[in-house]
Amino acid sequence: MLGGTGRALAAAGALSLVGLSAFPPLVLVPARRRLGAIGAGLVDETCRRMHRPLLVAASAALVGTAAVLVDTASGSGPLVEVSAGTRTGILLLLRICAVVLTAVVLTVGTGGRKPAGGRLVAGLAGSVVILLTFSLSSHAAAVVVDRPVAVLLDLARLSAAGVWTGGLLALALAGLPAARSVAGKDLEVMGDSAAALFSRYSLIAQVAIIIVLLTGGYGALIQITAVADLGQTWWGIALTAKLALWVSVLLFAAANAFSFVPALADRAAARAPSGGGGPTAIRRPRRTGAGRGPDRDRGADVRDRTAH
Repeated sequence: MLGGTGRALAAAGALSLVGLSAFPPLVLVPARRRLGAIGAGLVDETCRRMHRPLLVAASAALVGTAAVLVDTASGSGPLVEVSAGTRTGILLLLRICAVVLTAVVLTVGTGGRKPAGGRLVAGLAGSVVILLTFSLSSHAAAVVVDRPVAVLLDLARLSAAGVWTGGLLALALAGLPAARSVAGKDLEVMGDSAAALFSRYSLIAQVAIIIVLLTGGYGALIQITAVADLGQTWWGIALTAKLALWVSVLLFAAANAFSFVPALADRAAARAPSGGGGPTAIRRPRRTGAGRGPDRDRGADVRDRTAH
């Protein structure tokens, strides 16, 4: 019980830590280039807000790993001997060191700003080491054929899953709140900031999902010899559960793209003022571009003046 709970907690914390570590170079830096002057403030505010999630994720990874180490030692001998004298113990100690290193370089001494380039590189390197300890103790490390390839593909799968899930946490807990904080009452700036973060993260998430599907499919071909294994082995049952979760996520994404988002757009359009109203009436931002002609822009100006 202790070992299973510890493994789940360590995996959740490690994946979250990896995604949070990768969020600044993969999402924030490209978004800053797109936003121009307000980009620097958005990046610093997002990194400041990421400190607490980073520490929580690191703490979860440390507690879970320690629980696995204690559970392993309870059935194999003294804790010190297991930690320093067995392959599993050495990997777990290496993971603890990598988690501490990653958390420290990304939070301590940054002054509430984006970590310097060297710190980001060190954080990413620590993240790779963390995930490598999982891959070297996974089913991929036990295969007989193409073991190095299996381990590398498992590492790629874990990295992509971490970037996807941990990045989503960074976006929800730090990126979007930072966009609201930097924009203040300027709804257009807030919308532009959120759109820049969303668009960049969406691209990264799509690539990550593809990598997870491809590498996971290869692992399934190695581990599963018959369809019956999906319901008769622990690995098969876990794979079936993962497939069910993936299908659920894809269905939710499809519903979001083809149902929820259009419905929200229609609702926002219905609430737009067509005359009258007070100072709290919702106004659409006036922009020119594809699909907006001069007549339509003049109509929007008339509606805005009528609203006031």
